[in-house]
Amino acid sequence: MQNHVAMPSALDSADFVKFNSVERSATEQLAAFAADLQWDDIPAAVRERAKHLLIDIIGIGLAGSANPDFARLADALAQLGAAPGVSLIGTASRLSPPNAALFNGMVSHSLDWDDTHMATINHASSVIVPTALAVGELRGASVRDILTAMVAGYEVMLRVGLGIDPLDWWKHGLHGTSILGVFGSAVTAGKLFGLSADELMHAMGLAASQASGIQQYASPGEVNDAKRFHSGWPALCGVTAAGLAAGGLTAPRQVLEGVRSLYKCYLGHAARNENAIVAELGSRWETLRISVKVYPCCQGFQAPMEVTQRLRKRLGAVSPAAVGRIEIAVAPGQQTLIQPVAGKRRPQSHSSAVIALQFCMGVMLARGRITLADFSPQMLEDQDVLAFADLVDCSVDPNLPARHDGSKVKLTLRDGRELLEEVACYHGGPDNPLSPEGFRDKFMISAGSVLGKERTARLADVLFSVEDKPSSVIYEALPA
Repeated sequence: MQNHVAMPSALDSADFVKFNSVERSATEQLAAFAADLQWDDIPAAVRERAKHLLIDIIGIGLAGSANPDFARLADALAQLGAAPGVSLIGTASRLSPPNAALFNGMVSHSLDWDDTHMATINHASSVIVPTALAVGELRGASVRDILTAMVAGYEVMLRVGLGIDPLDWWKHGLHGTSILGVFGSAVTAGKLFGLSADELMHAMGLAASQASGIQQYASPGEVNDAKRFHSGWPALCGVTAAGLAAGGLTAPRQVLEGVRSLYKCYLGHAARNENAIVAELGSRWETLRISVKVYPCCQGFQAPMEVTQRLRKRLGAVSPAAVGRIEIAVAPGQQTLIQPVAGKRRPQSHSSAVIALQFCMGVMLARGRITLADFSPQMLEDQDVLAFADLVDCSVDPNLPARHDGSKVKLTLRDGRELLEEVACYHGGPDNPLSPEGFRDKFMISAGSVLGKERTARLADVLFSVEDKPSSVIYEALPA
């Protein structure tokens, strides 16, 4: 494999003019950027965000691993080949790197607590982090190498998504995470394999032929776990694509621009904004625009949950009988989060409950909080929660922007009083990001649900300064 020439450390737009040459396709420009990216080229804020996203996924994955389904999944995947084995989150078992990426991707997305890049509406970290963990361990990479590969993967994955309106995926019944994730994973894995720019381009081309993911899992009447697969599968595909490219397999050079490109094949049209894919590459970092969830439910619910929690604090303990109506409007394109109404008020499983706005607001009003335990089978039948859910009246406001980070909730009591709360951008959103302390608090809750408070605190002390430690400390942290 080829040696790379380090990029200049100053990251103004002039340094990246070579990535914006009109003589090269967007695919080639992204591959060149990723291949040349070095630790010293990444601004401190971006490095810190990558570290926090890594820690966040480890905590969420540990919490998700408590589900006994994943022990059976690890056994099933072991039958597909376990050597050379790398670590899994939440279990001492080991699997081949592609299958480890699949497993860790699924366990990281299983609780719907993982982050979202709202400009492209996809869950980046539950694809990128499992890929980086699997290949990083295989290659004996340093922590800085792992974080650098993650940033390269984030930037490519998210920029591929910027080429279109993210609602285009939804209109066609497709899941952007699964489709875009193959590119992020291929670049993350390829970076850790030491691929050249040309080899990374081939890895992206091979990944494009594996891009997939339909949203039937969220259709009325469906009770299933398929959504978990949509983070694990692209992680596996990207590791495979990078490994094949390292072995010399070639692929089309213009999978984002060609006559049978990704966009044209899936959506029927070319990129709506091809320039956005490479604009300000290396000077504007999409990694910093990733939104982190405080509440373990749909990203689109983070603002409504924050607002509803404020209302609940103002009210104190309140019974459904005292409430007349709860009104909330959502942005166009979010109909699947509020319809069909009956299913959103009476979800039948964890996976359907975390994407049911009426139910989640019912939990918040009844309990004053929303935690992992609030999606248990018992809570799905809690009479107070269901009574509040019946009072939630959701509507679509065509005047709201499609990607709306705020929320407004109006609660009318039976005695005639009206309470109104709103937030412009929820805590954890792109314009109101979590602080390092906020990430630590969340990790204490997520990992602590499995490890206990004292062990989690010790682990947090290690992970929050992980860039100065050997990568082995990460892998030692993964088994529960």
